[in-house]
Amino acid sequence: MQAEIRLDGRTLSIDDLVAIASGRAGVTVEPVALGLVDERHRALRRALAAGAVYGANTGVGANRQEPTSEDGSHALRLLRSHCAAVGPVEDDETARAAMTIRLSQILAGGSGISRRVAEALAQAVRAGAVPTLHSWGAIGTADLAALAALGLTLAGERPWRSGAGPVTTIDATDALPLISSSAVTVATGVRSE
Repeated sequence: MQAEIRLDGRTLSIDDLVAIASGRAGVTVEPVALGLVDERHRALRRALAAGAVYGANTGVGANRQEPTSEDGSHALRLLRSHCAAVGPVEDDETARAAMTIRLSQILAGGSGISRRVAEALAQAVRAGAVPTLHSWGAIGTADLAALAALGLTLAGERPWRSGAGPVTTIDATDALPLISSSAVTVATGVRSE
């Protein structure tokens, strides 16, 4: 029987991460952490209703003062514009580690991302699904380019490289929070240990 590691946004160890990434352990998600994700997403929605929220109803970078369209297309445009990584493809274990790290970060409750996206990412990790994440390329800071590829895969615009991963809606409150992380860099560091 495969071990199950509970992700709560606070206690993921390197050993647990390696076990998940290698397929030796499965994951369950702490319901309290999902409750926190819901709470923070509602707070982001309230902020959005009250005015400008960077990357949600405004552009990013030099376009941060520009309002975005309200038709829901902003999130996919943001992911498409940032999906610019090239070079070697990360191996399966590194990609799964990056997904697990990003999920753990989301479960910590600071991103404002929707529960729907958190649950889809958890489903992908549980299924052992692997997106195509390229090693080289950066836009701005963090791992925006590689994580934009993950976002487009979750949105169904890119195929899962292996495994049967889910498809979900990525909306304006999900896109920037999903890609604003160094999860791939951390995963690469853990894999080189």
